[in-house]
Amino acid sequence: MFSKKILPLSKVACRVHAIGQSKNQVGNSSKRDTRKAALYERRAKALELRKQGHTFDQIAKMMNYADKSAAARHVREAIREIIAEPTREVVEYEKLRLDNMLVGIYREATTGNLKAIDRVIKIMERRSALLGLDAPKKTETTLAAALDGAGHVVNVILAEAAEEAEKAKKK
Repeated sequence: MFSKKILPLSKVACRVHAIGQSKNQVGNSSKRDTRKAALYERRAKALELRKQGHTFDQIAKMMNYADKSAAARHVREAIREIIAEPTREVVEYEKLRLDNMLVGIYREATTGNLKAIDRVIKIMERRSALLGLDAPKKTETTLAAALDGAGHVVNVILAEAAEEAEKAKKK
């Protein structure tokens, strides 16, 4: 189900643990290291559950946190500790989710079901945006075009003012 690029939870926890240590902490008390490793593993598990789409309430119940804020805090801390890796992993998980959805509905779309076709197109659009495959939208305006547009607005205003002046003279 998961691609080979996604690290198993234990490797993520080890990287989180390594990132969380400073040079002078390496080799300290084995009890403290064990507690830290367990904490990092727990945070990584909470993050993993969040990436799977679980709410903070669900994570709190599944992992026996006191409340959803504790689950949210652990997820935030795991993201801070891992820095760039969660982003890549989240993109991988999102791609997998979208691919799984596509597999689930694609056959239905190929039979001509219009709702399924619309869903497939939405999934494809989301995947394309996630991967940055869409061409950037052109919103650039040149200075000449801007001045030309402004000049046109000024000319319209002047023409309207001239018309009103003419009307005022006739009265």
